[in-house]
Amino acid sequence: VTQPPKDGKAPLALIDNDVAIDSLDVSPMWNRIAIAGGTQKGGDWKILNLRDGTCLVNGMNTEHRCWGAWAVSLSPDGRFMAVAGSRNLFFVVDANTGDLYWDLTQVAHLGVINNLYFTPDSRQLISVSNDMLIRVWDVKNRKAETVYWFSSINPVLNRWRDVRLKETGARTQEVKGRYRTIARCAVSPDGKVLAVAGDLDGTVLFLELDTGKILKSLQTRLTVAWTPIFSEDGKWLVVGGTPKEGHCIEIWDLQKDIILHCLGDKGVTAAHLALSPNKNTLISGGGGFRVWDVKTGKQRFSYFTKDDPRTPAIEIAPDAPPIKETRSAGVTFLPGGKTFLVAPSWLTRKTQIYFFDAETGQQVDFREAVKHLPKPAPK
Repeated sequence: VTQPPKDGKAPLALIDNDVAIDSLDVSPMWNRIAIAGGTQKGGDWKILNLRDGTCLVNGMNTEHRCWGAWAVSLSPDGRFMAVAGSRNLFFVVDANTGDLYWDLTQVAHLGVINNLYFTPDSRQLISVSNDMLIRVWDVKNRKAETVYWFSSINPVLNRWRDVRLKETGARTQEVKGRYRTIARCAVSPDGKVLAVAGDLDGTVLFLELDTGKILKSLQTRLTVAWTPIFSEDGKWLVVGGTPKEGHCIEIWDLQKDIILHCLGDKGVTAAHLALSPNKNTLISGGGGFRVWDVKTGKQRFSYFTKDDPRTPAIEIAPDAPPIKETRSAGVTFLPGGKTFLVAPSWLTRKTQIYFFDAETGQQVDFREAVKHLPKPAPK
């Protein structure tokens, strides 16, 4: 059951006591936040009210549980939520009721589904799996549009390539490169392009969603590029990854294909990234969370790192010493860029999402942080 917020002087995090969060997606326009992860009974998902933390739709009460839910995405139009994970389970449900809209289990992928993305117009859904496929789906007509076939240097992940799923009129595109697995992706603000990371030579590919074509590639200076995001105006691409030396986050001008800024160092990981609307502040999540000044490249604030006293020590076994480790389930800015949220993924059976003031770095009560969000449109 979602923990109800309690009145008090201390800033409140948004808390759910059921889901050990691995992934989240935020829809400020519809005042919702979707969470997915593990529970005591398997993997599950929920849609929470961003304003008060109450549960709107509980995936544990439906037939569409994922038993290992690794990826979740809300459609920008507020109609749907996609959730997927292990056992090839993959569902698109009504975001208001939880009713099933489209069951893609055993139709979409044969491996674990790691990431899901709706395009800004909600017309297409992209699914990314360790079966080395990226699939593009037509949501309205419930059909496959494009499938991109990647090759892995890990032969285990190539075992699905000879077990071709039945294609229903989908375009197919072979993608060459040196991948162990497909990493995170990013949809451009105009919804036309998907940036794909994971190549072991540090290359980011740009795929044209409507045609299935590979538009171009961007050669970063990273050993491996893991996490790309576009700026809101589509002019920049921020890429986080494993550095060859020096910085682990690069900011590229996509019109000139040049690096504008470099941030972080070898001791920083960037599993998730969020760039403020004015492009002055960057949040990175992974091994804790860090706030960066883009122009100077300097770190302004940090949260839940190993040295942070706020990071809990988790006991993983009775005879083992407790560990202090924080993975990232997600980071994002709220509209306007004055507030951001971070979602630590600890080895505990709960979700805790924290909200911070982007100027001061101080934690704010999530109920105060969302007061200025637009009121959701009628269903």
